[in-house]
Amino acid sequence: MYYSRQYHRAIAVIQNCKELKQSLVCRYFIAQCYYACSEYKKALEFLEQSDCNSTDLNSNVTSLVAGSLSKQLCISTDCQNAVNGDSTKQSNTVSDSLISGFSTEQLHSSIALLKGKLYELMENRSLAMQFYKEALLLDVTCYEAFEKLVHFQSISSEEESALLTELNFTDHLNPLMSKLTEFLYKDKLNKNSVSETKVPDEFDSLANNVDVIVNKAGRMLDVCRFQECYDITSRLMQSDPYNLACLPIHISVLKELEKANELFKVSHKLMDVYPSSALAWFAVGCYYLCIKKNELARRHLVKASQLDRRYGPIWLTLGHAFAADGEHDQAIASYCTAAQVIRGSHIPIMYIGIEYSASNNRNLAERFLNQAYLISPSDPFVLHELGTLAFESQK
Repeated sequence: MYYSRQYHRAIAVIQNCKELKQSLVCRYFIAQCYYACSEYKKALEFLEQSDCNSTDLNSNVTSLVAGSLSKQLCISTDCQNAVNGDSTKQSNTVSDSLISGFSTEQLHSSIALLKGKLYELMENRSLAMQFYKEALLLDVTCYEAFEKLVHFQSISSEEESALLTELNFTDHLNPLMSKLTEFLYKDKLNKNSVSETKVPDEFDSLANNVDVIVNKAGRMLDVCRFQECYDITSRLMQSDPYNLACLPIHISVLKELEKANELFKVSHKLMDVYPSSALAWFAVGCYYLCIKKNELARRHLVKASQLDRRYGPIWLTLGHAFAADGEHDQAIASYCTAAQVIRGSHIPIMYIGIEYSASNNRNLAERFLNQAYLISPSDPFVLHELGTLAFESQK
C-alpha cells in the first residue's frame, strides 16, 4: 500500500489492528505515511503521543546533547517496557518488532531523523538540527542526518568539530568501516582548508570518488582558489553534468570567474531538465547578475527563493543583486535571511557590515564586521573590510 501511495489506507489498516498499533515500528510507519502525504503536523503529533514516547528511549533532545548518550544506548528491559507497555502483558516488544539486523538504536535514530525533517518543514530549524544531531548520535551511519547538519552550513565549524568528537565510530562499526566512515565525515567537514583529508591506504581507490572530488572543489571555492575549483568542477561536469552536489559549486565558481557563456549553457540545460528546481532558477539569476542585468537577476532569484527558502546561496546572491544597484535596505534584508539559513557561516554577516558601511552607518558596520571576524578571524576579506572601515573612520 505504501509503495502504491495508498498512504491513508495503510494508516487505517494499522490503526484498526490493536496489536500492530502498539508496535513502535508501526507507529513510526504511520508517521512516515503522514509525512509522505505532506500532513506534517499529524505525523509529528503521532510521534509525540504519550503512548509513543518514553523517558529514556524516545529521549528529549537536551538530555541527549548534554551527555547522557551512553545511558540512552544501554537499552534496558525497563526502557523497552516503557515504550511498548509491560512485556508480560503484551506480546509485541521493540525487539520482536524489529527486522533482523536492524537495531533498536537505529529505529530511534530513524524516528529522530523523521522528527528533524518534520520540524525543518515546519520552519523550526533549531529544533530540527537538535533532532538531526540526536539521530546521528544514536546511529553514526545515519548519513542523511549528518548531511542535514552540514548542508548549507547549518552549524558552525566549532559545532561540527565538536560533533565529530562526540561520534563513537568504534562502538558501532567494525574497525574497517569505522575508519572509512570517520574519513568520509572528516573530508566533508574539512572546510576553509586547502589541505585535503588524507585518504587511508586501505581506501586509496576513493581518491577518484565523486564525493571526495566534490568536497575538494568546495574547499577550493571556500578559500577563493576559483581557478582550481573551476578545473575540478569542469572535469566532473563532463562526465556527470547533472550532479546535484557539484552543480551549486560549479555555478558559483562560474559567477566568480565571470564566465557568462558557460553560465548561460548550464542554466539553459537546467531549465530544460529541472524547470521547477530552485537550482535552475538560481543558475539563471547568476547568469543575469554576471551580465549586469540586475533586475532580471532579482526576478529569477526571488522565484528560486520561493521554490526553496532554505537554500542559503540564493539569498546571498539576491543580496548581491540588490547591492549592485545600491539598494542597501533590500540587500541587508536578503543577507539577514541568508544569515538565518546558513547560520554557521560568517559570509552573510560580513556582507551586512559591508552594506552598512556603504550607507555610511559605520557603527553598525563595525558591529557586524567584528561579529564576522569572531566567527572567522583568518578570512582576509573580513580583515580587509575592517581595515577599510578603520581607515575611513581615521582610527
